[in-house]
Amino acid sequence: MELVIGVVPRQLLIRMFSSWIYSSMQDRYAADYGDFSKCGLLRRLSGSDLCVGLNWYLTDNESHNQDGRHIDYLSPPHRHFQSLLSCDPDLFRNLQKLITRGTRSVKALQTMDIWPQHTRFYEKRLNYQKRTPSERKTHRQQWLNQAIQTLKGVDLICLDPDNGLAVPSVSTTHSLGVKYATLYEVSAFWYEALHFRSGIFFREYHLNKYESNENNITQHSYNDIGLSVGIGVKFGLTKNQLDFGLNFINRSDSFNSDKFITNFNIGLTIGDIWFVKRRAKK
Repeated sequence: MELVIGVVPRQLLIRMFSSWIYSSMQDRYAADYGDFSKCGLLRRLSGSDLCVGLNWYLTDNESHNQDGRHIDYLSPPHRHFQSLLSCDPDLFRNLQKLITRGTRSVKALQTMDIWPQHTRFYEKRLNYQKRTPSERKTHRQQWLNQAIQTLKGVDLICLDPDNGLAVPSVSTTHSLGVKYATLYEVSAFWYEALHFRSGIFFREYHLNKYESNENNITQHSYNDIGLSVGIGVKFGLTKNQLDFGLNFINRSDSFNSDKFITNFNIGLTIGDIWFVKRRAKK
């Protein structure tokens, strides 16, 4: 990976800061230096409680260049061999085994015990071959919709395109468009994490005012007509939610006076998981 970390709101501070890392993903890249960096970073960020989602942005292997050969870091002659090994010995050794077996692929990488607990993957290929521009656009939207559904509810999302964020010189339907993640796609994952709501309400109520003589009671009537809007941000494995709400109220009373009231409120809904044994940290 280039190890450029981006931030998108998603889960409170983590889901509100969904991290994605730009790297390259074809089967021939499996276990290269980018995967060591990516997986190592996700292992540290996720801890033991966060659910990670990884969208590979997987494309077909190319043969016109020598990319994917950056695996010399796994051999002792490499100048950073010892320092990288000490960063995450378990991850390092597992990637060495994958290279030794000669089974470099995303599928093989996914089955290894190197990912944070509860990790979810989306490995469907983004393929533009033999498709017209309009067909590519439709194919990509369908691909994105499936990715969002597959990774729905995770706490931390990693997008793994070849070349990072899209650039103006390469359109989404260009043959090279599969190598980029668009801002629209990033925002789509962010939008899915939010819960929007709005409503109109009317309420009528009465208050009794007691004068010095308790037998003398004056009744005041109030009518509220209002508009409410709100947004909720889900976070955590237990579907916790942080809510922000804004109310606009027009209040009239029996004295024929009107008031305009604005209320802002914050709410927190907390869930919990019972009878779940946590995996011990290695």
